[in-house]
Parts: sequence; C-alpha cells; structure tokens
Amino acid sequence: MQLRRVVAKNYRAFRSAELRLPANGLVLVAGANNTGKSALMSALDLVAGIDSGEAVRHAGSSDAAKLSATFSLDPEERMLILQNAVRQSELIANGALQTVELIFEERQGAPPRLVEVWGQLPSLGMSKLFSATLSPETGDGKLEAIVDLLPGQSPDEAFTLSTRHTNRVSVWLDEHMESLPDLEPLMKRYQAWRERFYHFRALRPGSQPRMNLASERVLRPTGDNLPAVLLDLQTNRPQLFADLRRLIAEIVPEVGLLETPTAGNAMEVTFADPYSGPDPF
Repeated sequence: MQLRRVVAKNYRAFRSAELRLPANGLVLVAGANNTGKSALMSALDLVAGIDSGEAVRHAGSSDAAKLSATFSLDPEERMLILQNAVRQSELIANGALQTVELIFEERQGAPPRLVEVWGQLPSLGMSKLFSATLSPETGDGKLEAIVDLLPGQSPDEAFTLSTRHTNRVSVWLDEHMESLPDLEPLMKRYQAWRERFYHFRALRPGSQPRMNLASERVLRPTGDNLPAVLLDLQTNRPQLFADLRRLIAEIVPEVGLLETPTAGNAMEVTFADPYSGPDPF
C-alpha cells in the first residue's frame, strides 16, 4: 500500500492544496517561512493517525477541514481485500481497487478523522465503498457499504450501496468496525502503512540528539530512539551504517559526517566536519 496523493481543503495554511508522491525516490519540499511546509507535514501526520493537538481549519473558513489520501494497492493486497467478494476474480481482472481513497473530515467540532472510503471500480471509476454518518431521523449510526464487496450477495446487485443502522452513535468510520467486517482487510493494510510512517520533528521535542548509552534494533515511528538505533547499526550492522552515512553525504553534502560519539554512560548524534580529517569511506 503506497501513498500517492494527498488533497487538503480548508486545512491550516491552505484553502486547497494537492501533494503528489512518486512510487519511488526522494521528495524534497523547499520554501520560505510561513508558506505551508509544516502544514503539508501536518496533513501527512493526520493520514498516519498522529494528532498534533493543533487547530487545523483554515483561518476564517466556515467550512470543515477535509483531507483525502489516495493509495495504490498491489495485486496481493487487492486479493486480500476482495477475499469475500462474490466476483473476486472478475473484479481483480477488471482493475478493481487498484487505488483507494480515504476521506478525513472535521465533524462535531473534532479534528478530521476517517469518515469515508472510496475505491476504483470497473466502468465506474472512483466510487464510494464505505461511509459513516448519523441518521437525521433517529440519531443513531448510519453506515453505507458497497454490495459487491460483501459476502453472499447476488451478482445482479452490481455496485449498489447497502445502508445499515447501528446503535453506536459515532460519525467516525473506524469506530464501526464491528458492523463492517468486510472493511477489516483494507483497514489492516492501512494500519500496516501507518506503522511504517516516520516523522522526525527537527528542532522540536521528540528526537533528542543525546541520550543514555543504549542500543535498539527497531526505530520507533516518533524517532525518539534514533541515537540508540544508530549505535546498534554502527556496532552490529556496520555495513548498513556505512551505507547510511554515504546516503546522507550524497543528499546533503555540506551537513558533515554522521557520528555517534560516546562519553561515559551517554551518547549523542553529531555531524563531524568532513574537511577536518581523513575520509572514513
């Protein structure tokens, strides 16, 4: 599952903004202060389930803040998500769910959360697959799900939305999982993507350059154990550490050489002057 596009409306610095991401490679965002770089990162954080605790609606706007995140799916992921569909083989052969779109929106004064899922369907393009709202008549939860993704449905009911009601009073789709088991395979893939999302907040609390001497193999999504992981690389996986240093030197050649010096029971992450000594490569 790869994130390919994020669209923001009435979100922080933007009335409207779009960020397209390539399947591979490095994306650099550059700009003057107060032009929206942090707002773009905030949008990615929201898609990854990280709450900044800050107001996100565009200043002066009466409309709700809204984000959409478009993901591409590989064939194996599509088969897992469509495992209960009556017409699984036909749907996959015709390109169903090559892309899915998750919609996040402000509701009831709360920050944006997942409210709808759209997906690519044969002959119809992007279509609504799942949604959550409140019924205006009863005030209980109102859910919609596309029939063709449900088990045991007749093939004659092609791509129609089925409406369900639930006693759970919530406008958030992820709080209705017990009523939408057919959504679970997609949400598992989405959760796996979220667990691979890393955002290191430079010059902000989180990733501290100095910590007690320790080594850890797995980097946390917050990056707060980065020094410990770098020390583990340098000590136990020196080739990976050397590759990392080369990559940093290629991308930002003037930043210096990555080092993890230790002193007593403490260590820190530093960048040494590349011109002060012999090239360690």
